[in-house]
Amino acid sequence: MENSTLTYNGGMRPTLARCTALALSALLAALVLLGCGASTSAPAPDFIAESPPTSVPVIAPPPAALASAQADLLDQLDDDTSTATSLDSTTNDAPPSEVVAVDPTTGFPTYPLPDGNPPPLGPGAFATGFRNPLPASPVWNPPGRKRIGLQAGHWLTDQTPPELARLSPGTSAGGWAEWQVNLMIAQKTAEILEAAGYDIDLLPTTIPVRYRAQAFVAIHADGDISGALHGFKITRPGFSSIPAADDQFVSDLNAAYGAATGLPRDDPHISLRMTYYYAFNTRRYQHAIDLGTPAAIIETGFLTNAGDRSFLTNHPEVAAQGLADGIQRFLNRELGSGR
Repeated sequence: MENSTLTYNGGMRPTLARCTALALSALLAALVLLGCGASTSAPAPDFIAESPPTSVPVIAPPPAALASAQADLLDQLDDDTSTATSLDSTTNDAPPSEVVAVDPTTGFPTYPLPDGNPPPLGPGAFATGFRNPLPASPVWNPPGRKRIGLQAGHWLTDQTPPELARLSPGTSAGGWAEWQVNLMIAQKTAEILEAAGYDIDLLPTTIPVRYRAQAFVAIHADGDISGALHGFKITRPGFSSIPAADDQFVSDLNAAYGAATGLPRDDPHISLRMTYYYAFNTRRYQHAIDLGTPAAIIETGFLTNAGDRSFLTNHPEVAAQGLADGIQRFLNRELGSGR
């Protein structure tokens, strides 16, 4: 989650400063009466300790009205943080006819590569069908060993190309940066799947240009300023060219991850930033999955919840087993087999 800051104007007149101080005092007093505290999400650490703490005192939940407002701030995963309301106002109409190329090495459909210099996101971008699904495609499943892409969300975000320059560093809490937890779970998942005979790509924030695999999972941990929200959630690309296959992938992941971890599902907080995740946005970015790639994004738990954080950091192998089980369950269905 990104923290916003306000610039202080040192040239304010004294009267305005006194008025501001009085207003702030009144606001703080009102919050105390409501039982509200400051944000429980810790700032990202300047350095990474060898053994970060895994628990902090549990903060009492805020009033329902404040919790509802806080829910709007969830999952500011990536890209411009001003886009949530603009996305809400768009429609997901059937896309106009789009030209799809053919990969000369595989004979499989591929989406034309954008120029790598996407325009800034804003109301104008969403008026042009931002959320339209991609052209329908077969499921990518060529013969041979199956390839799985596991993206550790926010890992190496400081090494992105210009087209991804505005991505968020992720949330943090209890001495842990989100990328650390994501990478730990991704590595454990990779170990399990490699032992089962799969080819694994352990991917950072920047995935390969027009990436393809039999399954791609973006692994994240959630953030919530109240510290009260708890559980996991999984969704598929809103842009999907293979919606039926992606729906099955999400179903298999939900069943396996929930069974392995015992965590509750937090589907009501699946956000547009998950559904329209940048690595799913094949039209806008070069570094995104190509047509036909089964894909999902998971928030493995809330890093800002003491219980979830303790589980994710002390037992990443359990979360990894749930992910690996769900991926294998999906791949065993052999959707698109023979292409």
